[in-house]
Amino acid sequence: GAGSGKTRVITHRVAELIHSGIPASSILLLTFTNKAANEMALRVSRALKNTTEQQKIIHGTFHSVGSRFLRRNAKLLNYKNNFSILDSSDSRDLIKASLAETIGKPGKYFPKAAVLQNIFSLAFNRFCTHKMILELVYQERNFHLEQLLSADYPHFSEHIDIFLNVLSCYRRKKKSGQVMDFDDLLENWLELLLRHGEGLQLCEQIKYILVDEYQDTNQVQANILYRLSLPHKNIMVVGDDAQSIYSWRGADFGNMLDFPERYKAETYYMEENYRSTPEILEAANQSINYNTRQFKKNLFSSLSDGDKPVIHHVWAAQDEAELILDNILNFRDQDISLKEMSVLYRNHVQSAALQVVLTHAGIPFVVHSGVKFFEQAHIKDVTSFLKVLFNPLDEISWIRLLRLLPGIGNNTANKIFSVFQNQQAVRLTKENAEL
Repeated sequence: GAGSGKTRVITHRVAELIHSGIPASSILLLTFTNKAANEMALRVSRALKNTTEQQKIIHGTFHSVGSRFLRRNAKLLNYKNNFSILDSSDSRDLIKASLAETIGKPGKYFPKAAVLQNIFSLAFNRFCTHKMILELVYQERNFHLEQLLSADYPHFSEHIDIFLNVLSCYRRKKKSGQVMDFDDLLENWLELLLRHGEGLQLCEQIKYILVDEYQDTNQVQANILYRLSLPHKNIMVVGDDAQSIYSWRGADFGNMLDFPERYKAETYYMEENYRSTPEILEAANQSINYNTRQFKKNLFSSLSDGDKPVIHHVWAAQDEAELILDNILNFRDQDISLKEMSVLYRNHVQSAALQVVLTHAGIPFVVHSGVKFFEQAHIKDVTSFLKVLFNPLDEISWIRLLRLLPGIGNNTANKIFSVFQNQQAVRLTKENAEL
């Protein structure tokens, strides 16, 4: 259940393993955000009374731990260990370049690169299988894209041939440029485990696996965990099937429901909530009671009674912002500090109207959403220089830094990179011939 201390249980489990003599370096602790990974490491440190043992734990997100596996074993998949990792905007830019190379300038109503990016990622996360990885080379895997379009995006079905060509071009560019996007980190990690798992030193080293928020895993992540756990069969996960909110990006709460059968595991229910009032839990219980597939649970709290949750229906973003402002002013009049108030929204764009009304009302506020530090334009300009030094084949980084030069636009930058790429290919051919 939510707020029941699941993360606390998993951190104390790690501490107990280390106290019992299990080497910290044999423990893998996986979470879904870097912030959560760092917080969990801090909790383990406190439970161990600040010894240095927690520094030896292999911990992080699926993507960060996967990248460590891949850098150590890149040659097994015909990569160099200095491959670059594309962030979301870099990935979009490379898809845009693939689109331009495939069909030239797309029509006004053709889906944008960001839409293609989401569709390609969803196809991978939903349909990537062992068989596909083992039977098809990297560039040929399309993850049943036609099936996804037919089911979820029928209005794009007429473009299926173009989509497939763009996806193929995108994957070819990634491979030749020695770059991986976030999905590649999972795909290539799973391929490593399927083809070479028994010989990987890090796999043999990992004897205990612990995973937080397991309900948010997709099929690829679940299969990675299964392959990692085969040698020692020690895996513990915590999660809540009723808290699964990422199906739109391929997460499958069925992984949580199927876990006891797949691993012949024991199941423990944690139904006492330590942070919510009984009224909130009653609303939650009534809501999740309608779930057709679930672990049956009845959340309860020892906290004193509070206000019932309230739902307001509004017609426009401006009305919503003014309603929130009215509530903030009302709470302030009750001597509740502004520092004790927070507003959650689905995405950053939705905060615009609220920021305007708060500013007009003279209410101070801090925004914690928006463009991430490493995705800001001037920061990406700097990191592009560093990336091409680290990986000279990184197309997107080359294009970005070339466009910083006076008089060089997108077309000229692409031509320059094409010449450079051809020269690199000739050089590598000569080196291989000499060998």
